[in-house]
Parts: sequence; structure tokens; C-alpha cells
Amino acid sequence: SLPFGESHHYGKGLATNGILKEILSQGVLRCGVVVRVGFAQYDSLSQQWSGMDVDYCRGVTLSIFTEDDVDSKLVIVSLPPIEGELLTYLSNGTIDILSGGNFQL
Repeated sequence: SLPFGESHHYGKGLATNGILKEILSQGVLRCGVVVRVGFAQYDSLSQQWSGMDVDYCRGVTLSIFTEDDVDSKLVIVSLPPIEGELLTYLSNGTIDILSGGNFQL
């Protein structure tokens, strides 16, 4: 027996009008990041995002879509580093998740 129950128990399914259901229907995960060295950087030559916050976005994307081509299911949204504004992007639907950034609750 596993500590949290048997692995064949999946629960009731996706919540009606839940964010996961919305992400699956749109076919991509929109992940908001604040550009910071080592955390979220865009290389214009390779046209690739890199950094710890971006890796987190890729990991979440992989856990949702379970596909090898994670980058086709992930949209990185660069957000301005304005304190107090980052959570607004979550609440207004601009992004699905927020990775990193400096903000206070």
C-alpha cells in the first residue's frame, strides 16, 4: 500500500471550469516570468528561453501534457517587474501560472 492510497485511485476528475481544464482545452500552458539573469532569460540568437523559472514552467507543462515536445505546449510570457502587479496577470487570465518574480502577498 502507498502512503496516500493505491495508485489506481484518480479522484473525481477535473473541476468544472477549473484552470487545468482550461489549460488542456487551449492546448498550451501560459507561464509568466520576470526576466532575471539565471532565472528567466531569452536568447534572441537561438530564440530559446532558459533559467530556473523557465525550467519550472517546462516541468509543469510536462506534468500536464506528458509529451516530449514540451516547448510546443508552453508559452512563456515576459512580465514587467512591477511589485504588486504580477498576481494581476493571474487573476485576469493573461497567464495560467507564475514562476518566480518579486512580489508580496
